Parts: sequence; structure tokens; C-alpha cells
Amino acid sequence: MRVQNFKDNKHDAQKFYHTDTFFNTFKAWITMNDWNDNNGPLMYLKNSHLLNFKRIILEYINSIDYSFRAKNLSKKKRNIIASWRLSKNGKKDKVYDKEAIKMNFKENCFIFANTHGFHRRGNAKENTIRETILISVRENPFSI
Repeated sequence: MRVQNFKDNKHDAQKFYHTDTFFNTFKAWITMNDWNDNNGPLMYLKNSHLLNFKRIILEYINSIDYSFRAKNLSKKKRNIIASWRLSKNGKKDKVYDKEAIKMNFKENCFIFANTHGFHRRGNAKENTIRETILISVRENPFSI
């Protein structure tokens, strides 16, 4: 996967804190080049993958919001809004950044993360590139 950073990243959904789904799901990245402050470190909110009462309420509110917004959308657009955002426009991300773990990695690192936790691609300089091999593992939480 190749990510190129442009001057205007307002429409880059990966720049906002989000969770991939409402249950534990995992992603692994193999870095093809360094991840750093130039091309966007991985930002992860510590312990945000844990289930607690606050998180249950957040998931419930988001599910109601999703059901109203997704009603008349195409399948492709429903998938875009399916992951939950902490902030609809990213304005609160600077506040969350104070609590987040910023992770820089060298080329050829293997990274494994629970993407049920809130994470984002960090800020990057214009016209930089971050290259990775991405592996996503998602199990049906309702299977027997």
C-alpha cells in the first residue's frame, strides 16, 4: 500500500482517530520505508481497545448514528462511514494526541495492532510517501 501525503489532507479519513470496527480486529504492517514525523507515524490511544462502560455507550450511540446515516447510501459509501471516529472533522485530534502513543518505525519492521483501539496516521510533510505491506485479520464476532 502506498500513501502519498498532499498539502490538503482534509479528506484523508485515516488522519482522524478511528476504530476499524466494534470488535477486536487486527492489522499488521510491514514497513517498506521508515515511518516518522516526515511521512506520518502511527498514533494509537493507549488502552482504547479495552471494553468498559464508556466504550459500550460510545458504540451504542455510534450504531444509532450509523443506522440513520446509512439508510439511503450505497454499499460503498456505507463501508466508508462504518468505522467510528472520535471526532467527525478531526478538530479534537490535537487533544487526543496528548494522550496518544506516537510510534515511529524503521524500514522492514513488522507491526501488529488491535485496530479496535482508536488509531490514526500521524501528520506528515507534504509530498512524502509511506509504503507498507498491509495484512488485515477480521473474525466474525457472532460465529459459533
